[in-house]
This record gives sequence, structure tokens and C-alpha cells, in this order.
Amino acid sequence: MKKNLLLLAGTVLTAAILGACGNGQQAAGESEEKSSTVQEEESTVASGEAADTGETTNTAKEESVEVTWWNGEAGQWVFWENLVNEFNSTVGKEKNIVITMEQPPEGVDYEIAVENGTAPDIGYFDTQKGVEKGYICALEDLPNMEDFLNENTSIKKEGINVYQGKTYATIYQATAYGLAYNKDMFKAAGLVDENGEATPPKSWDEVREYAKILTDESKQQYGIVMPLNWSGWFQCEVERPLNTVNGYGTFNHVTGEYDFTDLQLILDAYMGMKEDGSVYPGAEGLDNDPARARFAEGNIGMKLCAHWDVAVWNDQFPAKCDWGIAPLPSADGQLKYYSYMEGSTMPRVKASSAEEKGEAISVVYQYLFGTESQIKAFEQGYYFPYRKEIMDMASSMPENRKGFADMAEIIKLSRYPGEMYSVELPPDFEGIQADFLANVWSGEMSTSDWTKRMTDIYNEGVKTYQENHPDKDESYKLIPNADYEIK
Repeated sequence: MKKNLLLLAGTVLTAAILGACGNGQQAAGESEEKSSTVQEEESTVASGEAADTGETTNTAKEESVEVTWWNGEAGQWVFWENLVNEFNSTVGKEKNIVITMEQPPEGVDYEIAVENGTAPDIGYFDTQKGVEKGYICALEDLPNMEDFLNENTSIKKEGINVYQGKTYATIYQATAYGLAYNKDMFKAAGLVDENGEATPPKSWDEVREYAKILTDESKQQYGIVMPLNWSGWFQCEVERPLNTVNGYGTFNHVTGEYDFTDLQLILDAYMGMKEDGSVYPGAEGLDNDPARARFAEGNIGMKLCAHWDVAVWNDQFPAKCDWGIAPLPSADGQLKYYSYMEGSTMPRVKASSAEEKGEAISVVYQYLFGTESQIKAFEQGYYFPYRKEIMDMASSMPENRKGFADMAEIIKLSRYPGEMYSVELPPDFEGIQADFLANVWSGEMSTSDWTKRMTDIYNEGVKTYQENHPDKDESYKLIPNADYEIK
């Protein structure tokens, strides 16, 4: 169901049709004379002069320029709704521009929407396809965007928000990861500091140790919950945490090679917790929402989480326990490397719309996604800005959003490590998560053998991709002087 914030409401002054007959007919001998009279009087009214008295009327206002936006951020709808209403009643009113925001149609294909003429002015069009087929506009080609681009182009991801040297969207919202922990269970188990405050684990060895201490099957309490049936589990709860272990994750930007061997540290901890009986039962069939709901109930000690879980445990599944979010564990308990962070892109601009109403779109785009908007969103607890300086510019942060301040601190210790080489994997390879579950979780293969196998498969996949796409130069993904240590 679409939500329409504001229908186009332009005030249009129309001249009265003078001398028209009630039944729409004229006497044959009067037709030419009356037609001439109407034209003369309409011309007089349109120029602001009263025909008989010589008094002036208000000058007709131009019809408002409507800028349409398909916004799929359902969890942030209230924020965007308020911002759009604010624009329409202030800047938009002054400049005669109106934003119409709607949710995109379910299952929308933006390319088809462009072809059939239903696409919005601003939407989440695919960058590469949009450029190659000519239906999106570079932000550099909109008027008066220089300052905006200078502030918001700290990261460029080829094919995502930039393409062939031009910017088609900027990255504004951070995605970061942490370890959620149940402070009540930690205190009850004596996992506290000298002041009696819960102390989360700092290394993966401690994660296993703490999970075992926190587990009490007689009370249906478990040290950790792992949603192995969630399609994002391996990426979010195995691969992403690797950055705090080795700095770069599974792709080394200096050598240009994949290396999964450091994952063994994390996987050994997970397999150890399985062996200890510290994992909430039924992990193989558990999706992320049920796992988060279990944590919210207060009988789970720890769960790997992302920035969006702050909203989940405040709103979707309000937590019944005292909880916090700690930085991801490292190899030895020392937080030496930046945690992994990536960003969500702003929507793109339809090329034909830019040609027709580029100035209006430029005003709208900067209002919705500029610095002031990002500050407001952070202060109100709707999202974490990719630009870390935004957090310093904010006058406050929401006190009623538990875990928000914790995640904000984690983001300050996070950064995007860089893009990875494209791979073309064997057709019978079902994906890294499915392969892990089938071979390691099942006990068929050791973590050591499996991580070495993944390293070989992915590096071979790079060679296959490059052989099949000789025109694709990905050397820009190398970072010869990469330094992953926190400064």
C-alpha cells in the first residue's frame, strides 16, 4: 500500500470565461463577436488588469514543480515523512517545489518502470545499468551541487555509487557490527568489573569461555544464539567480524588475494561453543528474527548484531533485559584494527527528470540528504551517518534509544576496508554459508582444511572471472599502502 505524503497543490489562477452561455451554445450571429470579446477580456485579466475598473489583480502563480521519490526505507518512514513535510511547508513553499514521497511498488523493477514511464524522479535505480542505458543522471550534472559533493564523496565504490569517474549517489548511512550482551545475565554469572558492571568478552577465546559460564540448561539460558538459517549469518556474523582480527577481512588489498585462513579463529570459537552446549538449541533452523526475539526475552547471553538491531530491540522486539553492544572481539583482546563498516547509498536521479526540472531536483536532493538532514537523523536516532564528523556536529543523541550510544562509539572505530576482487565461482558451489554448514558444522571437515579450501576456491574464482572478462580492470581495488590499524 502506497503512502502519499502530499498531492501536488499548485495554486493556478484561471481567467473567468466571460459571456459563455449556460447550455454551451451561442446564437449564430453572436459567435464571432463574443469569441473576440472573450479573448480580449481573458488577455486583460491575465495581465493583471481589470477590464472595466482599471484595478489590478494578483499575478498568477506558476504551477508548483513536483519532485517524486520512491523511498523504500520503511523503518525510517516517520523521519522522512517529517522531513518532507518540513520541506514542503518552508523551502518548497518559497521555491514553489513540492516533494511527493511514496513507497515503491512491491517487487518493482526500476528499469521497467523507466521504460513504461512510471518511474519516479528520484529512486534506487541500478548505477551501472542506469548509466549504460542512459536513464540516470550524474550528480555532477545537476546545478549547484559542488558543495554537497565535496562534503559527501569520502568514499567511491565503482559500480555502486560511482561509475567511470562520475558520482550517481553518495553514501550517507553506516552499516556496522558489534556484539550484543545481556548485562543481567553477565552480572548474575559474575562477569563484572571491580564496580560490579558487566564486562563483555574482548577476544574470541573469551566469547567461548563466557558462553559456557552463562549457559544453564535447567533455566533454559544459553550463552549465545546463532541464526544459521538466516541467509546473512555467515557474512554478518563470521566474515564481517574478521576485520578486528586481521584488519582486512577475507581479501587482502595489498596482495590482491583472498585469504580465509584467519577465519579459523572465529570458526573454532563457534564450533567450540557448539561442542560445549552453549548455543541456543535448533540453530540450524533458526532465522534472524526469532534469534533476536530470543535475545530480547532475556535468556540469551550474547548475539552478534548490526547497527539496525538497535531499533529492533527498542521497537520491534523490546528487550526485557538490560543490554548493551560491545566492539567485536579481536584475536588477543586488544582492539588493534578497525571494525568493518560499509554504507548505504542515497537514491539516484532519473536523467529525463534532471533535464526537465534539474534545479528543483538539486534543491530537493540536497535538502533530503545533506549535512543538516544527516545531523537530524542521528540526533533523533533514525540512522548512523557514514560521515563520522556528523556525530561530532550533532548537539545530542537520543537518550531513549538503548544501545544507540554504544553503536555510535563502535562506528567511530570502524571503516570501510575497500572493494574486493570479483569472482566467478564453480557452478556447483552453493555459496560459502551452505558449504560451511554442509562440511564444517556437520563435522565432516576441520575448520583448518575448510578455510584453506575456500582460499583456493576464491582465488581460482578471481582467475576465472578475469579470463571471462578481459575488459574489466579491477586494479583500482588494490591498496598498496593499506594500513588497517586504529590510529
